[in-house]
Amino acid sequence: MRKLFSIFGVVLLYVTVAFGQFAEIDIPITVSDNGNVQPAVRFLKIGLDQTATTGIDVALDEGILPPFPPAGAYEARWDLTPYGVSGIGTYKDYRNAPAYPFSGVVEHRLIWQLGTGATAYLVEYELPDGATMQITDQFGGVLFNSGVLSGTGGYSLPPAFINSNAANVTVTYTNVSPVVAGPTFSIAPASLNFGPVAVSGNSTLQATVTNTGTAPLEITNITSSDPQFTFTSAALPIILAVGGNTVVDVSFSPTALGPQSGSLSFVHNAAGSPTSYSVSGVGADAGPTFSVNPTSLNFFNVGVGSTEELTLTVTNNGLTNPLVISDAAGSIPEFTVSPSNANIAPLASQIFTVSFTPTSGTVFNGNITFTHNAPGSPDVVPVEGSGIATFGLVFAADTLYLQEDSVYTETMQLKSLSATATALQFRLLVNKAPDDETVLTFIDLEKGTDIAGDNWALQYNVFRGPLTSNGASVDSIYVVLYDLTQVGLAAGDYNDLFRFKFRVADLPALTDSVKSSFRIAEAQASTFQGFPIDITPSLDELTIFVENRVASYGDVNGDGQIDILDLIMVVDHIIGRDSLEGDFFTRADIAPWTPGASAPNPDGFVNVQDLSVIQNIILTGFFPSGVQVNASMIAGIGSADDQLNKFTSGSARVKLYITEEGIEFHLNSEVGIRGAQLEFGRVDGNATGMQIDSRLGGGFYLQTNDLLRTLLYDVLGQAVIPAGENYVANLPFAIENPQSITLDKIVLVNTSRQKIGSIFVEIIYSPSIPLEYALFQNYPNPFNPTTRVEFQVPQTSEVTIKIFNMLGQQVRTLFSGQVDGGKYRAEWDGMNDAGVQMSSGNYIYRMISGNFVQSKKMVLVK
Repeated sequence: MRKLFSIFGVVLLYVTVAFGQFAEIDIPITVSDNGNVQPAVRFLKIGLDQTATTGIDVALDEGILPPFPPAGAYEARWDLTPYGVSGIGTYKDYRNAPAYPFSGVVEHRLIWQLGTGATAYLVEYELPDGATMQITDQFGGVLFNSGVLSGTGGYSLPPAFINSNAANVTVTYTNVSPVVAGPTFSIAPASLNFGPVAVSGNSTLQATVTNTGTAPLEITNITSSDPQFTFTSAALPIILAVGGNTVVDVSFSPTALGPQSGSLSFVHNAAGSPTSYSVSGVGADAGPTFSVNPTSLNFFNVGVGSTEELTLTVTNNGLTNPLVISDAAGSIPEFTVSPSNANIAPLASQIFTVSFTPTSGTVFNGNITFTHNAPGSPDVVPVEGSGIATFGLVFAADTLYLQEDSVYTETMQLKSLSATATALQFRLLVNKAPDDETVLTFIDLEKGTDIAGDNWALQYNVFRGPLTSNGASVDSIYVVLYDLTQVGLAAGDYNDLFRFKFRVADLPALTDSVKSSFRIAEAQASTFQGFPIDITPSLDELTIFVENRVASYGDVNGDGQIDILDLIMVVDHIIGRDSLEGDFFTRADIAPWTPGASAPNPDGFVNVQDLSVIQNIILTGFFPSGVQVNASMIAGIGSADDQLNKFTSGSARVKLYITEEGIEFHLNSEVGIRGAQLEFGRVDGNATGMQIDSRLGGGFYLQTNDLLRTLLYDVLGQAVIPAGENYVANLPFAIENPQSITLDKIVLVNTSRQKIGSIFVEIIYSPSIPLEYALFQNYPNPFNPTTRVEFQVPQTSEVTIKIFNMLGQQVRTLFSGQVDGGKYRAEWDGMNDAGVQMSSGNYIYRMISGNFVQSKKMVLVK
């Protein structure tokens, strides 16, 4: 009886709560399963109220619920734990709206327990105008994702995930207000920004006024504060019925250069009259213009004969004319630049790579000179760097980034030996620099390949300092090497003289990174006659930064970066294309990881749970422990056995169209691409609810303030962007100021699981995507049974697309007709014009539109 009473008590409590006070914005949510234990339905509520909090609002009938009934009895509720109220569940979850109209994003957490025998779970909704909803798993939509929902409808969870028992329900509100008595005045967008417009030119945008009240809205007057901003509307007075709207065309005709701003004033019969509406723009030159960032480069210290690279970004802020760079060159041979010329479209950028190769141990000062067709040509960028001549007994590297609690082997070299040496000696000092932390422990010194013969005798003696609690010590190692045959080492370079092994200590749990070092002291050499040889090191210190091992969690390939390549390696392991073993498996096995826990609790499997955690680390920039991913993580950490051939010599050209409607990604690559990671900064827009259209199979993103991180890859490991010129993805969301957005990071992974080492990026800013004639690679390719062919034209055009076999015989007319300027898609089902299925093999498809002719190859497989 106690069990029956407990279950029935929950039902009674629900009845009490369900018909209480409504919030100002009240949204009904019905959740149900098809189990055979009743009740199988819960009527829930979410919404907004100016009195609401994230906790329990008694005045709005939010009540604390008892624990879940026994297993097998259906139940569902909102969980307030993630929002600062631990262990609290309720049937209503209203949130605060400081003022109306309200725009913002609110996230709720839905939890449930299925009834016995349930095989489905349905969420039904009734959303008001201005509100959309998205239902995802707790890992950002990796397992299930409803997409953007609006109006009235229902979403059924995929059957495989109905036992997840929890989902995130994200509601996006755009200018919503409670229904009030009388007329209301609302206008969208919240303001108008025209961006750059040529002086004496003109640009027009639209604003929509809506009446969501219960009485007609009357607009009696509209005025502009600045004659550069004008408007056209319906004849005044404008009377809007309940639920009606009207469009106002606003034009910007700048008369002066630079930022311009003003306002439109609407006089009406609703509350808040008159309403002031902000408008802004920039008076701009037709162009071209030349700007470069940064304005100078300093390479600092680079070894003689080595090459270091830095980049310059040249931007054309002109509106109509291209920037033609006829020559880009360094003033001295040590500084070179690539490419040597470029044609940069209006509102676009070009990245130039500057290389410094010092020829001697001195300071080099020079310039990179750009000759172009914009005012002020030529433009000069100062560059400088120092050549460091390497000689004497030195370390093979001067800086390393290593992980805690691991053993490493490094190399010592002998450079520019001036005479035949038959003996040498030196001291190796560990942890003895003034700012060192004691984390290194010397283990062993071995002969390298240059002195591997039995004639070379190596002896050393270790003087240990006091041991610390983590086992490290401040050591001095005295080393002697001599040739028993007195033949010795002839004058020259020796790149593998000694190899020394050492251990890195286990860092405290909360330590991010510490510094320590090895140093060479009292290095001396001798001929067999006893004459001294100078082997004083030019670089006598090896600096080592030690990372807490938390930085290795999720870094599957051990390259020091947690990125799209790690995700693809996990995907290949899951689908059986490849198998992770040893350290690769250990770094991938990080699930489950409870939020707030300092480390994961690996379950011994690498599966979709690990994939979800790693993806979340990349998108948020934080480990589940709350520790930020260390920005200093670079390639090269881990032992030599851990390293993959991570970078390929292939190159790719990326073209990004950044407009007021979103970001479109095009790619011309020498090799096929399986994944892409792009991070954008200074994003002036809200991407919440964005549905990414990606040819790579899946698009995942997270926006934090003005930072937008995106991942494009297929969790099933099937989608590939083929080599050649291709449309990759579209990120549709409203952007206030496209010119402000920067590309902060880009990673491309090819079909061999290597990162593309050479990526050229062109960014084109414009109010909308400028079109040109283009035929894109079919997708998917190879294909069975169907494939899509996309093409675009800049204006009204006659277009014909035909398919041929490898003998040149026409197989199918895929498309023929006139189209307006825009982007289009045709689909081939593998059949010829007679409806006969074609055999496996290679086919050519060709587009003809006026003088534009382009062909590409596709592969049909069965």
